Amino acid sequence: MNAPDLGSLLINKSGKFYYLCTYQNVWDPDKKRSFRKKGSTKTIGKILGGSKVGPIEWKESFIALYPELKGLDAKRNEQGKIVFTLKDDPELDDDQPKITVREAMRLKKLQAGATWLLDGIIADTPLVKALERTFSKYKNHLKILSLAYFLILEQRNSMTLYELFARKTRLPYSRPLSKSAVTRIFQSIIPHQIDAFLSTLSSLSAQRDEALNDFATKFWALDSTSFSTYSEHLSKAFYGKNKDGDDLKQLNMLMVVNQKSGEPYFYQMYSGNIPDVFTVKNFLQDSCRMQLGRDVVFVADKGYGCIKNINRFLQTETSFLLNVSTSLSVCKNLFRENRNALKNPINFSSAACGNHCYTVEINWSYPVNYQTDCKRPPHEKARLFVHIYYNPFIRMRAEEILKTNIERTLNAIYSDKELCKEYQEFKDTYLCFNTEKNEYEINLTAYHKELELKGVRFLVSDSVKNPIEAYRAYYDRIEVEKAFNHYKDTLGFNRLRSSDDYSLEGRVFVQFIATSIAIMLRKKIAKIADKGFRAAYDSDQKLLKTLSSIEVTQYEHGSYFSPIVKNLAEIYNKLGVLPPEDAPKTNSDKSIDEEDAEIMPELMEGYAEPDDDIDVLTR
Repeated sequence: MNAPDLGSLLINKSGKFYYLCTYQNVWDPDKKRSFRKKGSTKTIGKILGGSKVGPIEWKESFIALYPELKGLDAKRNEQGKIVFTLKDDPELDDDQPKITVREAMRLKKLQAGATWLLDGIIADTPLVKALERTFSKYKNHLKILSLAYFLILEQRNSMTLYELFARKTRLPYSRPLSKSAVTRIFQSIIPHQIDAFLSTLSSLSAQRDEALNDFATKFWALDSTSFSTYSEHLSKAFYGKNKDGDDLKQLNMLMVVNQKSGEPYFYQMYSGNIPDVFTVKNFLQDSCRMQLGRDVVFVADKGYGCIKNINRFLQTETSFLLNVSTSLSVCKNLFRENRNALKNPINFSSAACGNHCYTVEINWSYPVNYQTDCKRPPHEKARLFVHIYYNPFIRMRAEEILKTNIERTLNAIYSDKELCKEYQEFKDTYLCFNTEKNEYEINLTAYHKELELKGVRFLVSDSVKNPIEAYRAYYDRIEVEKAFNHYKDTLGFNRLRSSDDYSLEGRVFVQFIATSIAIMLRKKIAKIADKGFRAAYDSDQKLLKTLSSIEVTQYEHGSYFSPIVKNLAEIYNKLGVLPPEDAPKTNSDKSIDEEDAEIMPELMEGYAEPDDDIDVLTR
């Protein structure tokens, strides 16, 4: 039988008995507070025995409104709560646990295994500490984490279903949030707080590394992506080079993460019409201001590898490892000068995925300051390491494709067919007509020029001397980029669900937190996979969905987890997280009583203050 919800009640003494009364509150616009409406108090029962504690006798008129009271005994306890028991229940010994009907009705079963793992992944990291220090007001740090968990587990970017998700899932912030409440959280996250969070994050990361005596070279991946939007009211939305191929306005976001752990360090949002190559200057200014990663090497792809950016890294004394374009004159000249040494079998390396590796040291001249008014600013010189890689298989594949396309072009010409645009371009570039022989020949100059740098890659650094170390660092950056793009796609971040600037910063910040946690998880899984552990799940999402089958049961005086099978417990242990049954209780595992105690001041705010002889009855 269900325990009835009797609403808010008052306890009032008259004569030698205490009586239970219903009442009604109304709002006073002048005093800006609620008060009890005169004449609204109605007696519905009394407490037997002459004290505030004891069995309750209901009036027949009230029982008529709640017929289920006929089969229940009601008693007010010392905590001011009304406890219901079935009338035909036998008396229990004092040593036996007593769970009342009302307590049983308040029992909750929540999906808990996946969020427990995510809690363990970020536990004691600079990320979660910086969140707490920056967004602790109103427990916003827990709300932000809960929203990030929703994005990871539900793989959706729309917050419409968050409230339903929160009702069935164990989360850092256990109370469900409505769509409007989520919007208010987004709107409360302002640029000043984000800047403070990133500064705190950088400081805490440096303190941790110092405490662990971790002074090894650290590589931080520098990557960016774009978010498309249909909104016409976002001030930073412009048309640009859309990486998803959408014909929509977009915003660009730059992100920096630790390549080894996946932990985030920085992000910044830019207007959609700003190319990647131009974001480095602003990033380095932010990096210097916040003292971000002074002893790390930033690793970036071709989108950032231009001469001006190399100069900017050198000017700010920031270490870098850049993939530069083979179209640069300096790269072409270095390749031609060192072609024979590069292709020498002695420089083949299986550690570099079958590439030939060769390193050249050069002196690089760069301007000291771009702000000077003189025609030629003063220059300084720095030593750079240019690592050249050659993959013969990529070169062979490119040559096969080129030969095939030339053959198809010739077949189309000799069959007197009208050439499509692609074949016409091949004809103009790679074919020439020999009037003496009355036939087409291959333009060998254009042919060899096209293939000259196929399979060749250039990595330039001011500090990484070893070509194998440089290759591995860049390969790790590629893995981070793949994870970044994967979670952008699966979490729905290729579309911004924000129609105006008021909630944009907060929404993007939560997406940054979600992406960071997801990448940290992926790096953990990849790490144990390298050691030979193979989970029976072919994706991170399947693993999380399987762990979600583990439930936590919360009742009025505690909580407990469902049994955990051996293979799932092994996954927790391999990932460095204690299984739920072996770990101490966390904030997310509080009993319902503890939750009520925390939220009671918030619920009672604005209610009428009781008279001296009247107590507000807590249920």
